[in-house]
Amino acid sequence: MKNLRLTEIAVRLREIRSDWYGEQGAQFFADGLGIPLRTWLNYESGIVVPGEIVLKIIDMTHVNPRWLLTGQGAKFDR
Repeated sequence: MKNLRLTEIAVRLREIRSDWYGEQGAQFFADGLGIPLRTWLNYESGIVVPGEIVLKIIDMTHVNPRWLLTGQGAKFDR
C-alpha cells in the first residue's frame, strides 16, 4: 500500500512538473527547487520526498496539498 501511494504521488509530481515546464522541463523544475536534477528524477520515480521539498513544491506551484497527496479536489489552489 505504501509503495502504491508513493507511486501515485510520483505520477502527480511528474504531472505538476509537466504543467509548469513541459515534458523536458525536469532540470528547470529542479533548479526552481534548488535541488540536483538526479534528486528530482528520483522523486518522480517514487523515492520519498522530504517534507521541506513538498512545502517548496506547494509554494512554487500553488498545487493543492490535498490533490498532491490523494489526487482528489482541484489540482491548483490558484
